[in-house]
Formats: sequence, C-alpha cells, structure tokens
Amino acid sequence: MKIQKITEDIKRKFVELDFYANVNSAIETEITYPIETNFIYPTDPEQIKETAEQVLEEARKKNADLTQKDAMRTASFAGGVAGMCAKIFENDSTLSEYLAPLEAEFRLFGESDLGMDPYFSAVNPPGFTKGAYTLSYETFHPYQLAVYDESAVMKNRPVNIPRICAVDYAYTYPIISKNDKVICALTPNVLFVGQKLIKDVSGDVLLLGSELGYLAYSLSLKDNVKSITVVEGDKNILSIFEEKLLPLMGTEKIKTAECNPIEFLSKTKDGEFDCVVASCFMSLAETNIYTRVKKEEQRFKNTKFFIRDETAFLMHLMSFTIRRLEEAYYLALGYDPSQIPLLAEDDEKKAKYIDKLTKNIVITSSEDIDNLTKLENLKKLIESSPYKI
Repeated sequence: MKIQKITEDIKRKFVELDFYANVNSAIETEITYPIETNFIYPTDPEQIKETAEQVLEEARKKNADLTQKDAMRTASFAGGVAGMCAKIFENDSTLSEYLAPLEAEFRLFGESDLGMDPYFSAVNPPGFTKGAYTLSYETFHPYQLAVYDESAVMKNRPVNIPRICAVDYAYTYPIISKNDKVICALTPNVLFVGQKLIKDVSGDVLLLGSELGYLAYSLSLKDNVKSITVVEGDKNILSIFEEKLLPLMGTEKIKTAECNPIEFLSKTKDGEFDCVVASCFMSLAETNIYTRVKKEEQRFKNTKFFIRDETAFLMHLMSFTIRRLEEAYYLALGYDPSQIPLLAEDDEKKAKYIDKLTKNIVITSSEDIDNLTKLENLKKLIESSPYKI
C-alpha cells in the first residue's frame, strides 16, 4: 500500500489511530494478558457478597429490579476488572467510556452454565501419564477471572474489548500437558466458544484437531450431524483421543485420521463434507495455519467453514495492517526507511503477508484508512487472496 498525498485529514486520522493503538496495547497488557495467563487471583468471595448486598440496597432505594445474581455479577466486575481498568485510564470521563463496554461483555457463570455440560458427565476422563504427555485436572477458583470469548470491537472506535468472566464455584476441568506445558485445556473459553462455533454445523463434518474431544463429542450429540471425521497431526494426541477419550463417548459417529490437518484439507474434495470445523490452532502464534485454512477454503463452494477464534486472528493481523499503514505514512512524510524500527522475524512474515494483501491499495483520504482498518474488509481481502503466511 502507499499514501498518495499527506493531507490534514490524513494527519488527523493517524493521530487518532496512534491513540487507539495505545489504548489497545494498554488493555492487552494490563487486562487481557494477565487474565489469560492466570496472574489475576480471585477476589475474596465474602468481599464480593458484601459488595453485592450494597448493590442490591442501592437498587432497592431506586426501585430498580435487580436479582441476586445480577448483583453478584456487578460486584465481581467491580472487584476485578474495574480496578484493572482504573490503572489504565486515570481520567474519570475516559475511564467511564471503556468501563461501560467492558461491563456489558462481562459474564458470571454458574455451575448450570458450565458444570452441567454433558461432556463432564459422559466423558470426564481419568488422569493418566503416557510418555511425555499427562492428562490431569486444574481448578478455576470461585471468582477467578478468565477470558470466555473473542474480543468485541467498540461501535464507534477501533478498540478491542476483552470478554471477561468469573465463575461462582470451583470449576475443575481436564488439561493435557506435554513435558509440563499445557497444550489443551477445557477452560470456560473452550466451552463457550466451542458451543457457539458448532451451533450451525450439520451433516457430515470434518473436524481439524482433536484436543480433549470436546468438539467431537458435542457434535456427536447433535441429531442433524451424521458423521464426524477427526483429523489430528500429533500421533500422541490422537492416541490419547482414540484410547482414553473416544471409548467414553459412546458413539459410532466419530472416526479418526492421523494426518497434518492442512494436508488432509488440501486433498479433500468440495462437497465431500457438508461442514469443516477448524480447531487446529493453539494460539495466535499459529496465524500462519489460519491463513492456510482460509486459502484452502476458497476451493470449496458446497462446504461451509467454521473457524475457531477467527475474529482473534483478524484482530491480530489488523495490528500488522496498522503497522504497515504507519510505515507508509512515515515514508510519505519523507522519512528514511532505515529510521523505521524493524519487526521480529515472525512478525515480519505477518507484515509481509499484509503487504501482499494490500499491494494495490492507494490511500487518498481518511475514509480509505477507515475502510482498510475494518475487520470485515480485512477478512474479504484474505478470502479473495491466493497468499498465505
């Protein structure tokens, strides 16, 4: 991409972009990352109950209709996320702008939301060790914070709002680790995103990635799902799935294949499956796999694709789109290319992917920048591109 001419309108837009980039960075650093890495210890349940009583009392004074659970949700948010947000935004008016959408997305899950999932009663595998791999259990303590879904985007500004939850009971869940490093876990995020992902899946299904078998089992319970072919590239993970998990599922709908998921997908014919569910990513570090799935998806006209964490991947790639926009801006201002800081090797690969997607784009106005920084437009570029990382 390039910027044809620097106008006052474009200058103002880049000041705005820089501001929101800093806001996103602060939210990621001070809120999302600490919660995702379990650095946030749970608020004392008794303290939350006391705060909830105060919230209920205030509601009664105003004749507002508020349930006990609503009050506990408000207290959980106030005892965790609100304090974290206050560290970022010292100005009260600015703080309120971001607190409102954070609170709107906040959830307080109970045992009826998570613990009653059929997987826990039917599968619930026993712990074991096989070579370097271990299946064991961990526990989210009451009111410990977690991220339950992909981030939302604020309506009128390009700010990513993390969807945070707390669980009001001790939520115990299985994990698989390799040499003490967790490689898959049935966290609230996996349950919530998984159920949303497969809601509209039906027919003969190709599932890329086995993990703890949650998606495979949940799909098997759907009356409109005929079969599930689970493709797993890690033979040890597949062995665990076949030997320890599949026998507990009590279904004949599921069959397995040991193969690199992308290779298997590349050999799959259009219409061979009704739906493809891609869940073969461990983290944003595997954005390259996401782009390969998207490239393969272009061949399919009679098969629907459902990709886990797609919005998260788009947001991640958008950060490199904005980075390249900023570089184009500095070059248009006459900066020497050597003055622009270099990216790390893996990040540079993602930025070069953006270069390919946007090579024919010429920025002539702030509206062009607005269009380029919309997630839906980035997705369209990816879906019409022959490129991959």
